[in-house]
Amino acid sequence: MMRVGSFLSVLLGSCLSAMASVSMADTSPRIIGGHAASVGEHEYFASLLIAYNWDSGETSLTPQQSTRYSWNSFCGGSYIGNKTVITAAHCIKDLPSSGTLHLLVGNYSDTGMQWEYCADEGAAVYSCQGRNTANEELTGFHPTGWTMYTGNEAEIIEVSMSDIIIHQQYSTNTLINDIAIIPLPQLINNPALTLPTSDLFKTLASSTDTGNVQVIGHGDTISDNDSKTFQASAQLLEVDVTARTNTECRAFFGSQYIEGHMICAGDSGLDSCQGDSGGPLIEPDSDTLLGVVSWGPDVCGASGTSYGVYANVFTHVEWIESGGLAGFSGGMVSVNENGDTIRMGNSVAGSLGVGVLLVSGLLLWRRRSW
Repeated sequence: MMRVGSFLSVLLGSCLSAMASVSMADTSPRIIGGHAASVGEHEYFASLLIAYNWDSGETSLTPQQSTRYSWNSFCGGSYIGNKTVITAAHCIKDLPSSGTLHLLVGNYSDTGMQWEYCADEGAAVYSCQGRNTANEELTGFHPTGWTMYTGNEAEIIEVSMSDIIIHQQYSTNTLINDIAIIPLPQLINNPALTLPTSDLFKTLASSTDTGNVQVIGHGDTISDNDSKTFQASAQLLEVDVTARTNTECRAFFGSQYIEGHMICAGDSGLDSCQGDSGGPLIEPDSDTLLGVVSWGPDVCGASGTSYGVYANVFTHVEWIESGGLAGFSGGMVSVNENGDTIRMGNSVAGSLGVGVLLVSGLLLWRRRSW
């Protein structure tokens, strides 16, 4: 039996309509071919959280007074100081405009982020629990593929949805300007990523070095397009990937790659994927935020040529520094459909917007019999 809450149903409907309007980007990036970050690394990383109610099977921004729920991570983000987190617009766009968004800032791999296991179908009392490994044999429970936060809830930051700023010219059709600002209600002491003062990514992409940028996230670790094999990581993962030139990106993505607003990076078997959306692409030596995980081919990190696409932070520095009030440009650009699958990064129901079904399906079958 599959139980789907009304909140998820609305989101899924919006995803289906958006899916018909684009053709080659799935907003659900993950870390493929990476390794666990060290404890204390990437304390600027933000995890956006959604509450899964065990009793109703519904997913919502808040626990809605239930005492039986999981906090699931659905997107990433980057703390840049000055009470500001940057994420992808598609992570926020289809969320209810009222209410509260919850997030963690910091690497919680060893202090509460665990792999989620929920009761098998037919259990007398349905419940979920966190475990320290992804493949335990737990009688009466099965892994859902999701991560869940089981740590101190006082660490969770609440942000009013009305305060979040999505780029005024973000397009769900083209994924241009896929960036949003989450203003935090209080100062935090976490280290922050810096914004680029020059087009550092272009310089890196033109060099002959490899593995010169890094992407970070809790997303899917299995390189295929089968939602039933989705496996997020409770450990915060990092992977070094090659920055690619605009020429390489255009040759691979065609007209769907919009130079100036997008950058791309990746290697065979190395990529971001489902669940990493909104997270940071950085220059690790200087902790500079270069990109925001946005979209890519439906199979992340496929063998051979495989790149992921990121919102170009350098293009949006003025917009970010103005608090989303100035410096935006580009407009609504259309692209030609070529019949390829679109992948975006995860949103609440999985990948809200383009290509959402991949991860929204996970919520549909999380109570299935195993």
